[in-house]
Amino acid sequence: MGSGVAAGRAGSALAESPWGPSVCPRAEMGGGSSTRRVTFEADENENITVVKGVRLSDSVIDRMKEPSGRQHRGSVNDEDLKKRIAEELALERARRDSEAQKRRLKQEQMYVRDEFGKLLERERISSNEHLTRAMLRERAASEEERQKAQRFARQLEEKERELKKHDAFYKEQLARLEEREVKPCPGAVVSSDNILKTRESLATVGAEPEFWDVTPVQRGELHQHFLTLFVAQIQALARLGHRNDKFE
Repeated sequence: MGSGVAAGRAGSALAESPWGPSVCPRAEMGGGSSTRRVTFEADENENITVVKGVRLSDSVIDRMKEPSGRQHRGSVNDEDLKKRIAEELALERARRDSEAQKRRLKQEQMYVRDEFGKLLERERISSNEHLTRAMLRERAASEEERQKAQRFARQLEEKERELKKHDAFYKEQLARLEEREVKPCPGAVVSSDNILKTRESLATVGAEPEFWDVTPVQRGELHQHFLTLFVAQIQALARLGHRNDKFE
C-alpha cells in the first residue's frame, strides 16, 4: 500500500497537464511484480479527487490531499478540532438558549402588559359604572327630597288653613258661650227676696231646690271652670288631629 501511495504521488505530478487527468500505465502496487493500472484525477488546485483502479479509505484520501507537514500532526489536530467544535457547539447552544430565554421573557412581558392593560380597563369601566350609579342615586334622592319638600310645603299650607278655620271656629264658639252667660235682664232687680220667691214657686211644682243654693259667685266660678274645660278639650282635639296627620 505504501508503494501505491508513492505511485499516486508520482501520478499527481503527471496531473499538472492542463489536458485533464493523467494515466500511469505501469504503477507498482504492493510488490515489484504488480502490473495493476491506477488512474489519478486532479482538480484545478492539483488536489487528487478520484483514484481509479484501487480501493482506498477516506482517511487515506484525506491525508493524500493534505500537506505532508499536517499528516504528522493529524491526531493532535483532530483532538483540537474536536475540542474547538465542542466549544463552538456549546457556545452556539448557549446563544440559542439565551435567545430563546429572551424571546420567552419578551413574550411574558407582553403578556403581563396586556393583562395589566385589561385589568386597568376593567377597573376603569367598573369605576365609571359605580360613579354613574352613584350619580343616578344622588339624582333620584335629590328628586325625592325635592318632591318630599314640596309635599311637606303643601301639607303645611293645608294645616295652616285648617288651623285658621279651627281658630275662627273656636273664637266663634267662645263668643257664643260668653253671650250665653247668665246676665240680669234690663230693669230686673236681683235680690234675695226674688230668689226666695222663685225657690218657693219651683218647690210647689217639684223642682229641685239644691240648684238655687249656689251663690252668684259660685255660679261664676262654675262658668269659668266650664270655659277652661271646653278650651282644653278643643286644644286636645287639635293636637290629636295634628298627630294623626303626622303619622299619615
